[in-house]
Formats: sequence, structure tokens, C-alpha cells
Amino acid sequence: MVDKVTKQLEQERRASADMRAILFKAKGILNAQFTKTNLINTIITLELLPDKTKGYMMSDVTKFIMKSAKSPNNYCGIIKRKCDATGRFYNGYNKDYHTFNNLPVWFVYETFKEKAIKSMPGSFSLRFRDALISFVLNQQKYEERNMKTTSRS
Repeated sequence: MVDKVTKQLEQERRASADMRAILFKAKGILNAQFTKTNLINTIITLELLPDKTKGYMMSDVTKFIMKSAKSPNNYCGIIKRKCDATGRFYNGYNKDYHTFNNLPVWFVYETFKEKAIKSMPGSFSLRFRDALISFVLNQQKYEERNMKTTSRS
């Protein structure tokens, strides 16, 4: 039983160390000059996160973008056009939860990612980069708190 718990703790420590390394690398890229290449490298780095955390990233980025918009309707057009192009049904935007009805988070994230890369160095790509920075900093705080809690036990 002790061996099993020890192995599990070791796996969690390794996973946490890997996560911190990815976040550190992503933060380094985000602190670099704002170019299309740096944005793409940041996206690639963050998409290496474990599935659960990657899901949080996608959700956080889309919510950040929609919350920070003066009018969410500006970005609804991006999603509507993507839905038309891919044959998906667009069912509107939920202002209370900052989500799109009936659309998976990954679809909205991928649409925003494509728009950010295409619109370099426009305002949307800056907003997307700011959303990535916000996610990285929030995850680093979470990991630091998690490490303190783990080291106490």
C-alpha cells in the first residue's frame, strides 16, 4: 500500500514538474517580441499541456476574449462564418456564461486561434495573446499553491 501511494505521489510530482516546465516555456515565449512566429510557438507549447489542463486553457481563452470584448456580437460573426463554412449549426451566444450554445469549446478556441494567426498583428491577435498570458499566469499561481499544499502534507 505504501509503495502504491509513493508511486502515485511521484507520478503527480513528475506531472506537476512537466506542467511547470511547459508553463515556464510558454511564459518565456509570451514575454518575447510580439510576432506571428512567437504566437504560433506559444500556442504549440500550450497545446502540449495534459488534456484536462488544455481543456481549461481553451475555455479560459474563449471566455477571456468574449468578456473583454466591448460587444460580443463582433466575435459572434467570426463563429457564425466558421459554422457556415463547416456545416455546424450556430445557436447563439450565452452572455451569462460567456459560451456559445451547442458548440464545443475546442471549436470556438480553434476558430479564435485561426483568426488570431490570420489577423497578425491586429487587435484580435493581441486580445488572443493577452488571453494566453492570463491563462499562463493563472496556472502558475495554481501550480504554486498546489506545490505549497503538497509540500505541507
